Amino acid sequence: MARRRARVRAELLLPALQVAKDQGQLATYDPVLLARLIMSMIIQAITWWLEYDEPGPDVMAEHILYLLGRGLPAWLLA
Repeated sequence: MARRRARVRAELLLPALQVAKDQGQLATYDPVLLARLIMSMIIQAITWWLEYDEPGPDVMAEHILYLLGRGLPAWLLA
């Protein structure tokens, strides 16, 4: 049941990711996989926030959008 819900949520991102792929913005990346990865990150952040109740929702959203927009720093992956 949880997997089905995650798949349905990820499918909400697919149209935008497919448009990006069609416009050449995703190179060879798989829109389905990207949708699942993005949704997993969001679900994990919500789970963490519910457990710790901080920072506030605006700060959580800011952090998620930062990672989605800029990715992980290169030094972290070296």
